[in-house]
Amino acid sequence: MTDERAHSPEDRIRSDSLDRLRRHRNRPDRVSDLGSAVVVARIAKRARAVGAVASAWEVCVPEDLRRQSELLSFAGGVVRVRAANSSARYRLDRWLKGGGEAALRREAKAPVTRVRVATR
Repeated sequence: MTDERAHSPEDRIRSDSLDRLRRHRNRPDRVSDLGSAVVVARIAKRARAVGAVASAWEVCVPEDLRRQSELLSFAGGVVRVRAANSSARYRLDRWLKGGGEAALRREAKAPVTRVRVATR
């Protein structure tokens, strides 16, 4: 007892048509997309820059200032730092203006244009 319509030419045409639609409907992988490769490259470049600034911060900043501050972000050449209190902010500001910012620029492999210090 087989159904005669199950293997009719019209059913095969419909099935083939649905298969073609399914192939067109499925979106390609974004990883193989060129735009995604560019985005991944930008993220990797930014991660390297942030890592370079963080390592330069660890090397350049004196230990007592480093313990009382934290590196928040690096974007657009601006390093954002948070100081624990106003006296730490003042000492960090004096260190930066006394040559610390220039030392940070030399040590970092990223284009540091400015260091902004805020308090908690």
